Amino acid sequence: MTECLSDETLAAYVDGRVDASERRSVETHLVRCDRCLEQVALLKRVSDDEAAFADLTVPPAVLARARALIAERFGPRTSIVDLVVRIAGSVVEVLRTTGEMLAPDPASAAVRGRRKPGRRALVRKRVGDLDLIIEVESRDGEPVLRILLNRPETGHPVHGVRVDLAGSSDSETRFTEKGLADFGPRRPDRYRVRIEDVGDIDLEIQSGS
Repeated sequence: MTECLSDETLAAYVDGRVDASERRSVETHLVRCDRCLEQVALLKRVSDDEAAFADLTVPPAVLARARALIAERFGPRTSIVDLVVRIAGSVVEVLRTTGEMLAPDPASAAVRGRRKPGRRALVRKRVGDLDLIIEVESRDGEPVLRILLNRPETGHPVHGVRVDLAGSSDSETRFTEKGLADFGPRRPDRYRVRIEDVGDIDLEIQSGS
């Protein structure tokens, strides 16, 4: 039976901290060891991300096995929030959401499943032991996107979580600071927001007439 590589070696491989000789040795091992291949796939968080496999040189059949291992363990990733907003000047209007809408003005009542125009839209979703808040604000007629993560039992923000934003023509990555990932002004588009170990958000921003 092939002896598995250490977690330190696998982590160094994923981080690119191995020389060419050791890299070839690790990839030769991955061809025949499902356990280590799964660990590499987990470290790279590649449940359905083709780009994350781009720098692996092991055979395609082995990469397909890595995807199957992750899919079997975690299942397919699905959107945890589906949000469609329209920006018209200084007004943000929620056209559709699967989260709970929050009134930006504390004196206003929160609503759910209804359109609510305002300068910004706040949508909340409880995901496991976290509170996820999506904020879309109109700033000089441009949509600004922010993602906030908090622990509801303490109110403490969640630091250092990777958040990837991908549109039709660009992509960005942020790590939460004091619970906040601020992506700044965005143009109208369809976006997939992927939050590490939390889930995905499908977001569509429309431009008002």
